[in-house]
Amino acid sequence: MAIFEIRQGALVPAQLGGVADESAHRQALDLVREQVAQVLRRPLFTVAWKQLDAGHSLVAIDGSGQVVAVELLPKLDSTTVVAAMGRLNATSHLGWAEIASLYPAGPTAFQKDWAAFRETMPARINPGPRLSIVSPSISPDVLSSLSVLSDSGLEVFSLSVRALSSGRNFVEIDRIDSHHLPVTAKLLPAGDPMDEGIEVVKSEPASAPTAAAPSATTPSAPAPTAGAPSAPTPAASQAPAASAGAS
Repeated sequence: MAIFEIRQGALVPAQLGGVADESAHRQALDLVREQVAQVLRRPLFTVAWKQLDAGHSLVAIDGSGQVVAVELLPKLDSTTVVAAMGRLNATSHLGWAEIASLYPAGPTAFQKDWAAFRETMPARINPGPRLSIVSPSISPDVLSSLSVLSDSGLEVFSLSVRALSSGRNFVEIDRIDSHHLPVTAKLLPAGDPMDEGIEVVKSEPASAPTAAAPSATTPSAPAPTAGAPSAPTPAASQAPAASAGAS
């Protein structure tokens, strides 16, 4: 949902309040971590979060059975893009048992929870982007190479926090298209620490970048075994070419 104001007889994008401080942006990234599937507006089976030197990285499986990564980074430049692609590449080469071993509750719980997740999915679902990055600071060199990176299955979201005089904060998350322009808007009210959660004002998302299609058959939940699961590895795509975003 885009919000505009009438100014001098024309509609211009609304700017609510002023730019919030760095701590508000850190808080917003933490909230996105808790509601990542809601923010990205697609089903994701969360496997494991990893704490980075700066930010967080998620290993997940989308509704098609494709292994994906989501990164929440305070700063996105050519160096951090290459590092994120490297982490995706390493994850993409993991087998089913290795992915299950990352699950905090253990391989047996992974099998059960994955089966329950798959039961909520349509019989066939198209794969989404393989790497999604959310950041409040995106460097120009990343924007200039985004048209190439998006063809490799990367999507980038800009995050900004606007502070109102009432003390309420609003988080705006825009997916950046290949022309470097925000194409969708989602507002997440992120109030004071006493607020119990955040609410997404839903919008119609733009079409996602084309991702490499996995095999037509998505993985089904493996039968629990005493040791590591032996079911087929979920569809994992090769990581995007790292050289496209580096400068």
